[in-house]
Amino acid sequence: MALRPCKVLIAGWGIVGLAFAIVMEMIGVDYFLLEAYSAIVTEVGAGICLMPNGVRVLDQLGCYEDLLSSNITELLSVGFRNTDGEPLAPSLDGSVITERYSILPLLCVLLNTFTYTLEISDKFKGVSQKCVARVSHAEDHVEVTASDGSTFRGDILVGADGTHSRVRKEMLSHA
Repeated sequence: MALRPCKVLIAGWGIVGLAFAIVMEMIGVDYFLLEAYSAIVTEVGAGICLMPNGVRVLDQLGCYEDLLSSNITELLSVGFRNTDGEPLAPSLDGSVITERYSILPLLCVLLNTFTYTLEISDKFKGVSQKCVARVSHAEDHVEVTASDGSTFRGDILVGADGTHSRVRKEMLSHA
């Protein structure tokens, strides 16, 4: 039985949305990105730390070399604290984590710099200022209505739209 073409709608141009789009490109699946902000990369957020297992995934996506050439810092130690700032455990030596779990380092990078390294080949497979307002689904498709009333149709919807995910809220209402 031949598989029919599939179109994936991805809500969110952040790290997860862009990484997912890269994977879709790698396996030849059509996708379309929707983003609430006016730009793919914003100054929203600060920095992120990437554990060696996350760095390994970026290497598999072909982004590791670009990441190394950007403004990154290798972490020398890692500590975990509670909301009062008290240590939850002794600090860990970053080189020990790297040696134990991977040959790849523990990295810290500014979010906007990092997002620039996750490049999709077709910049026209996305649209900005399209905040997901409503999700409806039928037996054979899903339809996203943006806050401006425009609609987008696909076979699958991936919610990568952040902490206050509208996609997650919509899906939970059907659970």
